[in-house]
Amino acid sequence: MSARVSIIISCSKREASTIRRLAALQHRTISGYMLHALLRTIHQEDMVLGRLGRLPPLRSRRDSGPRTTVLLWCSRKEAQRIRAAAKRRDGTTSGFVLHVLRNSWKAGIEMLSKQNAEDCPSIAASGRRLAHFYL
Repeated sequence: MSARVSIIISCSKREASTIRRLAALQHRTISGYMLHALLRTIHQEDMVLGRLGRLPPLRSRRDSGPRTTVLLWCSRKEAQRIRAAAKRRDGTTSGFVLHVLRNSWKAGIEMLSKQNAEDCPSIAASGRRLAHFYL
């Protein structure tokens, strides 16, 4: 088995709580949940980078309120890929990880809202309310 490394992700307590809840809902470990979203995004960015040659820098966004950290366990190779992707976007590792997770949350909420808009407007409305809770 390859050596494992940890990456400390600085985030708000609200973001950490969201990460833990969504990992549990998907029956994944916290690291497994984050890695799934990160590696999928890095793969997509690699394909776009091959075509465009450059990606736009990350826009800094830091939630206000109490801060905490979340530990991300991964292989050395995965850690190198995550750090390289953050560097390509001129951001910090924590900033890149949170950017990816926020985009994942936003996409999930939008999908829920669109799927249920016609069938059940009350579920679509609750999806929009979730956006305020998670984002």
